[in-house]
Amino acid sequence: MTKLISLIIRQDIELETKNKNSIQTIIFDLGNVLIKIDYTRFLKNLSLDGRYNEKEIYNLLVEPTSLYEKGIIDSRTFYEKAINKISINVDYEYFYNAWCSVASEVVEGMEEIVEKLNNVYPLYLLSNTNEAHLEYILDKFRILKYFREMFLSYKIGSMKPEQKIYKVMLEKLNVNPKEILYIDDKLENLEAAKEFGIISYKFINSLELNKYLKFIKLMEY
Repeated sequence: MTKLISLIIRQDIELETKNKNSIQTIIFDLGNVLIKIDYTRFLKNLSLDGRYNEKEIYNLLVEPTSLYEKGIIDSRTFYEKAINKISINVDYEYFYNAWCSVASEVVEGMEEIVEKLNNVYPLYLLSNTNEAHLEYILDKFRILKYFREMFLSYKIGSMKPEQKIYKVMLEKLNVNPKEILYIDDKLENLEAAKEFGIISYKFINSLELNKYLKFIKLMEY
């Protein structure tokens, strides 16, 4: 299925790039595209790895996390809601460190790709994230230094694939959507972007992305 989706996208873009590449701006998702997100670290650091699995902890925290990532509640309120949902008694700082630990490392090969693209194209970030994760990632990893601006769910008050977050981004960029390449690992977010005319690519890994960027002539090596 993934190969079929990539093939369709490639065919669409090939029609636009026969003579000259139309892409002028590149937008990246954050989690599992630039930074690997691993919730087993959260479970382990709270000594919950024998009590919940990743799917269970996601289901328990989906409601407060959604509120947090839309900026409806602050970090302290999220902490209070989260420890109540998972029935633990830990202090705020301990929970905060465990929550941030899910941002484990830069996705292999992505910093090199971003650095090369930054030499030619303006780069932007479009992400469903929260204040704690964003601050942690900015402090721990250097990859976000390449991005001119970050469009973040908790600041905009909307999460992908809702239309509002894309509209806010497009209004701020004032760029023809057909000149934008958007890279995300979630199909529903890409489909929402395509409704605005944005060229969309489903991220698998850096090797496949590198091949794709060469195919559409955004990278030469």
